[in-house]
Amino acid sequence: MESHPSAYEARYGWYRRSVLGAFFSLFPTAVVALQAPVWCAVLAAVFTGGIGFVTTVVVAGSRRVAVRVDDRGVVLGRVPLPTGSRTQTVAWEDIELIRVHHLRMGNSTKSRGQYLSLQQRSGAPSLHGHPDFLRPAKVAALLPPASKRLSWCELDPARLRAAVTAFAPEVRLVVED
Repeated sequence: MESHPSAYEARYGWYRRSVLGAFFSLFPTAVVALQAPVWCAVLAAVFTGGIGFVTTVVVAGSRRVAVRVDDRGVVLGRVPLPTGSRTQTVAWEDIELIRVHHLRMGNSTKSRGQYLSLQQRSGAPSLHGHPDFLRPAKVAALLPPASKRLSWCELDPARLRAAVTAFAPEVRLVVED
């Protein structure tokens, strides 16, 4: 794929959140291994920390594109797991607003994760969203169809803003803390 000098990409990789996720996924296994028989430690490794650890290693180690902003629009890359998610490309003429935000349920101040969401212009073709079976229905109901959880990648807001300004100055970008 040709790269435009103003294009911006965020890839899955080993960032603070993914390293902490890998570490804390193994924590229950370590606790059980210190106090339980070997067979119990193996079961704990497989069903608690092992699955989380392997998932983190596969996704972060893939270095696939999670988000790309270029002259064609915004690409929301798929998670490299068999979750049903798929890559979506949304053209600039269909985007009204790009929002980077923390999802909060109800009146809670606790974040359910950081997301990049695209709000479409009226009359734009409808998107099917990510039919990710790992995403709870109550979370999916609060997000636009073109949304990407930023668990295993990190966005650089300044570079994201520069790319949006270069390719589609009429599209608003809102980055919330």
